[in-house]
Amino acid sequence: MATHWKNSPELFASILRRHGLDPDTVDDVARAWSAFQEFVQVQIDGIEPAEDDGDGFIVQWGRWGWKDDRPALVFTRQFAVSDEGDRDDEFWQLSTAS
Repeated sequence: MATHWKNSPELFASILRRHGLDPDTVDDVARAWSAFQEFVQVQIDGIEPAEDDGDGFIVQWGRWGWKDDRPALVFTRQFAVSDEGDRDDEFWQLSTAS
């Protein structure tokens, strides 16, 4: 299954729901990681090739004010978008925070 990068937010949200998570309030790290593992297996169209860093992922953790200084874990998939007209490549990120 492949999807265009512009459709990836809806796809990721549907994967999270399939794993029993509300995309707006992810509260289970194990299920979030399982959903993220499924999502990173999806081929994404309209991005730079992998050898040009077109598709990658980032894992971050810490305590942030937007999470009331509680511990948080964030999984992010990052794309180098290549099909936006005459603009240079730009990075686009999709994340879930637990």
